[in-house]
Amino acid sequence: MLRKSGWHLVDVSGQKAGCDFKGRTPEGEEVFVDVKLISRLNEPFTLTGNERVMAKEKGAAYRLALVRLTRTRLELAFICDPENELQFKEKYRVMVWECAEYEFRPALTCPLE
Repeated sequence: MLRKSGWHLVDVSGQKAGCDFKGRTPEGEEVFVDVKLISRLNEPFTLTGNERVMAKEKGAAYRLALVRLTRTRLELAFICDPENELQFKEKYRVMVWECAEYEFRPALTCPLE
């Protein structure tokens, strides 16, 4: 979906790098993308310690990609610089940070076939 839109991304999810993909936007900006799957709007999501450190370090270059699957389509919304744009509450599970309040504005949608 993103590649068709001109994004150039490399999967680094297996490297425990604090994000799932590294690459460039269609405009050539360097990005670090962490994918979070949500099943409903305003569903809380969490960040690991590595993700939180990377979000702080990369600032606006760090993007959360919130992905929601509906009955008819896949929706994707980006949150840039989540460390400064969102409020996280510390939860003691396995040290993650959760955000329960955010605006979901799909940047892209595609029909499910």
